[in-house]
Amino acid sequence: MKLFVLLLVLFLFILWKKNQRRQSLFKDSFFSENPFDPQAQGPRPTEDPSVMELLPCAVCGVHAAKNQLKKNARGQYVCPNHNA
Repeated sequence: MKLFVLLLVLFLFILWKKNQRRQSLFKDSFFSENPFDPQAQGPRPTEDPSVMELLPCAVCGVHAAKNQLKKNARGQYVCPNHNA
């Protein structure tokens, strides 16, 4: 009976160690980067000149490319229709 209990404890210990190793491998592969890092979230700004920045008009709120908008006296971007 003592031998049976000893073998059972040994068997359970081996299973526990295997499970622990699997969990650490799983954790390392899926969380290699911190998912709560604000630097890693969101789109990364590109330096591509073909990408245009869209801004809203200060008067009507319509979004247009930054190169199509004009700055008014207050420094706000406005549509050519509202540039007076």
